Amino acid sequence: MTYSLYKTMCVCICVRVRHGGDYWSKCGNNVGAGGKRRPVEDGQEAGPSPSHALGWARPTKIPKTTRVSEVPKSRVCPIHGRLLEIYCCDDDQCICPLCALVEHKAHNNLLAKEGRKRKQEQLQDIKKESKQRIKMREQEQKDLRENIKRVKEGGRAAEEHCEGVLSGLIDSLQRHYSTVRELILAHETAAVAQAESSLCSMEKDMAALKRRDAELGQLSQTDDDIHFLQRLPSLSNLPEPRYLSSVSTDPHLPFEAIRSAVSEFGNRLEAFAEEEISTVSQTVAGNGGSQFPDHRVIPEQLPVISAAQTPEPTTRTEFLQYACELTLDPNTAHKDLSLSEDGRMVRWDAKKQKEPVQPHSERFNYRRQVLCKKGLEAERCYWEVEVVGNKAEIALAYWGIDRKSVSKRSAFGASDQSWSLDRSKGYSVCHNSEGVALCATPSQCRLGVYLQFKEGTITFYEVSDKMELLYRTKKFTFTEPLYPGFWLGEESCITLCNLRHERF
Repeated sequence: MTYSLYKTMCVCICVRVRHGGDYWSKCGNNVGAGGKRRPVEDGQEAGPSPSHALGWARPTKIPKTTRVSEVPKSRVCPIHGRLLEIYCCDDDQCICPLCALVEHKAHNNLLAKEGRKRKQEQLQDIKKESKQRIKMREQEQKDLRENIKRVKEGGRAAEEHCEGVLSGLIDSLQRHYSTVRELILAHETAAVAQAESSLCSMEKDMAALKRRDAELGQLSQTDDDIHFLQRLPSLSNLPEPRYLSSVSTDPHLPFEAIRSAVSEFGNRLEAFAEEEISTVSQTVAGNGGSQFPDHRVIPEQLPVISAAQTPEPTTRTEFLQYACELTLDPNTAHKDLSLSEDGRMVRWDAKKQKEPVQPHSERFNYRRQVLCKKGLEAERCYWEVEVVGNKAEIALAYWGIDRKSVSKRSAFGASDQSWSLDRSKGYSVCHNSEGVALCATPSQCRLGVYLQFKEGTITFYEVSDKMELLYRTKKFTFTEPLYPGFWLGEESCITLCNLRHERF
């Protein structure tokens, strides 16, 4: 017990209290000369110290003029009702002087101020440790942000690389498909030429037989016996039939081998792709957590988000998540349309009207229309076009849309094979010859198209700083991939926007 604490408690009670072998019967008059406390002799009764002028502190009582409610309960001893002025180091709690003489008598007790000094050193240690922890966490946050940045950059680079590889693969398949298509066309042309040659020979034989039959009929009616006898021998022998090339009675038979071979190739390619993609996925899964050894996320803690739970995009940045790369198919372009070398721009070209165009089975013969190479069937697809000119149509169509007929069924939106947005002085949409005029008038040259294939809807937007909704179709059941297409009026031009670098 320190001297200051002893000084506080030395005259705190007026009952007999044993302290170091000496006794006091009551407070006071046990002060010797020189102002020092002296013990009371045995049997001697101590008197009151005059006015307690020595200055030694007594336990602080709550003044009678102070309401109990004005003193915080946390500052008052719940047992003795006195203010807490002592700190018990052993029990780590604040106590009153009476507690220090009774319950905590044998403990290491200090005045509150001295206890504060001792705890102040502990506080400095805690603050130092806290600052070190904060500094460590700040460094961890910095490292984690750098890791996130590297992951994003790596993801973009990987996506671009994979897109380049797969685009090259698609181009390669497209070239092989062109080879097969040319093979089919060559086989078809040769077979048709052979059959037409045989047909021509048969027609000549038929003409000769009909002439002979007519002569026989005339000969049977003649009255000139000499002419009859002279002419009959030359008509008795039938003419030798011309050589006819063998033509299969089943027109589909020559192509069955090609169909079977291509189907087998497709099945094997699909099986190979599934196996290799599975290998890629397993490789990624095996290495996915190595970059964050100290910050792994437990998969079970992540919510499973299905496509149906994915929120609908509202801003252009959100739409760009579903951006797709499109190019125009020159084989489908009408003869009056001119395409750029990269296949992203198509325009009406008056000069091409006088130029001969190589016929193609996929070309639109009577409508200034063109389709894209890629059919879309992903759950969500988005693309943008820029329109220059007074009249144009933005459309989606099945590959089997009529391309050779003069009738309106070959126009976009005129059958159940296509959907179109007409842009002229105003906007209108059409499907299966059912049109709807829109209230909006063109104010932007850039238009956005958002396809939700599984949901069965197509949405058209005007694109600026914000997405201006033009029209959303009702729900359809799309049965096959949809090909973006365009119709162009005179002096019009349409460009497919490159959204590849805008996604990030």
